[in-house]
Amino acid sequence: KQILALDFAVLAPGHGSAMRDTGYVDRLIAMLTDVRTQIDLLSHTTIDAAGAAERVNQDAARKALIGDDPWLEIWFKSYWHAPIVSSALREARGEEIRQGSN
Repeated sequence: KQILALDFAVLAPGHGSAMRDTGYVDRLIAMLTDVRTQIDLLSHTTIDAAGAAERVNQDAARKALIGDDPWLEIWFKSYWHAPIVSSALREARGEEIRQGSN
């Protein structure tokens, strides 16, 4: 949301083409909000990150981002879904979030 507050004309992301609208940022915000909502329901249980990743459903977001591309499916699961769910679970439990940790 802080990126949106910049009211940018052009956003140069770390990867990919320059963005001239908020469409992608809006999708990311929606995806993160959805994960946090689902994690809030699990955070008071003893579930671990792997178990949470199995229970958090991101089917709609995944479909919107990658379609039916099997290669992008691998990337989504490995580099988006599992790490984001793990970090959201830690955040909800008040635990430290460290880059590159499970």
